[in-house]
Amino acid sequence: MSSLKEKPFDVATLSNVSLCHLKTKCYEDALEFANRALHVNAQCSKARSRKATALHAMNQLDEALKEVI
Repeated sequence: MSSLKEKPFDVATLSNVSLCHLKTKCYEDALEFANRALHVNAQCSKARSRKATALHAMNQLDEALKEVI
């Protein structure tokens, strides 16, 4: 995660870290990094999708649906 140290506000990096956490089933961490990416760029579709996936995995279905509509 050296790129995260070098570019802590890079949307692509934050979104990719979110994906890594999704793959390891660390859904709260995935949600945190997706939210960070969206804070920097609210239009980032990958971050929004990863946020919805994390919310769905955490059984927060209404919140997940709001992200994709």
